Amino acid sequence: MFIECLNFPMKDEKWVIKIIIGSVLIYIPIVDFIVFGYIVETFENVIKGEEKLPEWDNLKDKFIKGFAYLFYWVILLIVLFVIALLSRYFNFSKNLIDTLLLLWICVYLVLLFIYPMAIANYAINKRFFALFEFKEILMRIKSVLGRYVLAYTILILVGVIFGIMLAIILRIPIIGYILYIFGVIFGTFYLSLVSAYYFGVLYRESSNRYI
Repeated sequence: MFIECLNFPMKDEKWVIKIIIGSVLIYIPIVDFIVFGYIVETFENVIKGEEKLPEWDNLKDKFIKGFAYLFYWVILLIVLFVIALLSRYFNFSKNLIDTLLLLWICVYLVLLFIYPMAIANYAINKRFFALFEFKEILMRIKSVLGRYVLAYTILILVGVIFGIMLAIILRIPIIGYILYIFGVIFGTFYLSLVSAYYFGVLYRESSNRYI
């Protein structure tokens, strides 16, 4: 399954140019929202059974989808900022601050776990509030729980291995630095598409088991 996921981007005839575009744009502030929207559309294609990369068109739509892609994390950052602001101006006790931060961390971990399935749910339903249909999202995760956890585990391990490889490459004089930059720029976006495929397939297969 994972080998199939790794090969997914390369199934597209124009995969090289599409990867280059995404890899460059993802490092440009604001413009990167378009790339995140592209990843959402990748989820959509996979769920529909269209195993090809989206085209780089309809950039306005991609930008809007990119905002939804980041919405969870924007809200969490705002909440964290509010906690810091209130604790400063209202002189919260250390115990209260610790409790609020612990609660924040718990919410963060829960959202991190359900995030791929939530994005998939948004991608296929094309409704912003599909991100918050927690009952359906959790039921879908439950129906493929073992494979969902396995997907997360594999992708985390791949990320760690990728990071170690880049660290080793960086130790090579001159050429290592060039290869490191190349790996970071293209590897980040490529692995994002691999993740979209992996979780998109799981969402598609969970549909048949959801009641």
